[in-house]
Amino acid sequence: MALLLHPDGRVVNIALGEAGPIDRAVGRALTASASNLPDANRLWQQVSDLVLAPLLPELRTVRELFLSPDGGLHRVPFAVLPAPGDGDRRLNQAYQLRLLTTGRDLVRLQQPEREGGSSVLIANPAYNSLFRPARPTPDGTRHSTGPASMTAAGISSAGQGADHQRRSGELSQALWPPLPGTDREARALAPLLNVARPITAEAATAALVLRQQGPRILHIATHGFFRPDQPSVSAQTPLESRSIAGGPGIPQEDPLLRSGLVLAGANHPDSNPNDDGYLTAAEMTGMDLNGTQLVTLSACQSGLGDLQTGEGVYGLQRSLSVAGARSTLLSLWSVDDDGTRALMEAFYSRLLRGEGRAEALAQTQNEFRNHPNPLYRDLYVWAAFQLTGDWRPISNGR
Repeated sequence: MALLLHPDGRVVNIALGEAGPIDRAVGRALTASASNLPDANRLWQQVSDLVLAPLLPELRTVRELFLSPDGGLHRVPFAVLPAPGDGDRRLNQAYQLRLLTTGRDLVRLQQPEREGGSSVLIANPAYNSLFRPARPTPDGTRHSTGPASMTAAGISSAGQGADHQRRSGELSQALWPPLPGTDREARALAPLLNVARPITAEAATAALVLRQQGPRILHIATHGFFRPDQPSVSAQTPLESRSIAGGPGIPQEDPLLRSGLVLAGANHPDSNPNDDGYLTAAEMTGMDLNGTQLVTLSACQSGLGDLQTGEGVYGLQRSLSVAGARSTLLSLWSVDDDGTRALMEAFYSRLLRGEGRAEALAQTQNEFRNHPNPLYRDLYVWAAFQLTGDWRPISNGR
């Protein structure tokens, strides 16, 4: 169902039917979009018919539309949906579109915000870096033999402790290829954000991200990961208690451990006792992002998370909001390096000229629909990123 709250306080309940057909339609459209298939537009039209068309009688006089989706609708790039009753326009052309993690955001975003620090750019982590512990010297002191030693110290001082190492067991054997294009992306964005030097290679660790204290803009370009919900069967679970997923005696693995970001050292997660190279959504909830006006995760699948009935997505979006970020810009699928870099440059240029966050993204998407480069006109490029949270301009400064 859809619950519509009008400015005069009226609440209208509109039935949308069974969730199953909607979820399947969303899944088909996402697969087509992420693979840049020609039928993606047609499939998103089907989603619009299922989700938005029933709302049309209530939307005829609406100009500003706030959406707080639940369940599988968290995976929908709403900007790409054809507007109900006007298939020639996209939803973000027909309405001033604002996405919220929860309706309570409207209350939270009215509170005064702390002044953020300098913006931070993190990109192209060295996934193959190995932790080299400090070695004692003849005078009894210990000197670092590699940048990862700083990581271990950073985690300890940040108070993360052993819990920092908790991650989905499915990630232990994962191997992540380098992303040199993200390095070029960060260097192209650095002048716009007034960042002297992006943080890359061995320095781009999970520990360093956790230590950030409210940068005004935090931009991270790396691999993201998402693992569908699975039961966690420990060695201590009696064999007679083990059954199919969700059965008795099978504890479910924390969904917040199943989505996150991949950082330096992740290809050797057990080499460093204090930093396994993974930054999970669970860990992000403990960050201090008060003062952070925008977190951009230019990472494959960063906008995804596990679905729980009635609870929406347990993923990075919610974790970053809990940590204090005013808004997030996350990717729903992976986009090639050149397309991502061009879109980000256009978006940040508009944002730092004073346009609102939602307006800057909408105008950038509209620009890319008619871009001189025909490859950028595909929704595969311009619809991949979705802004959630504060839609207004960021405060002055960089």
